[in-house]
Amino acid sequence: DLHVNSQPSPEYDGEDGDEGISVVAFNVSVAKGDRVLLFECESDGNSVNINHVSLEPKEGLGSESMYSGPVFDELDDNLQGQFGKYLEDRGITAELGEYLRFLIYDKEQREYQNWLSEVEAFVGGK
Repeated sequence: DLHVNSQPSPEYDGEDGDEGISVVAFNVSVAKGDRVLLFECESDGNSVNINHVSLEPKEGLGSESMYSGPVFDELDDNLQGQFGKYLEDRGITAELGEYLRFLIYDKEQREYQNWLSEVEAFVGGK
């Protein structure tokens, strides 16, 4: 499963002047039996960065005090690379990150236009 954080990051002006979302945050969960390997990731469209990996019960952590895994950056570089390859083998690539960035930007723009229309209708008394 892939779950995208619906809160866009700050916008930027791309090299060609196009606006967009600079970084998109998303979670990838890989289920096996009654457990889920959960990756907290982000992408700027050029790479996918893993921020955290946890192995959890399918129903989620039972309490906030349960251990959710080590700090990702403190893992051995080889293990970090293997986790990256594991995601890449499942289609979680920089290209997907780029697609998600534009998808979130488009969604935010459509929601903004809808909000403007609703505010206009409210203020105009329609």
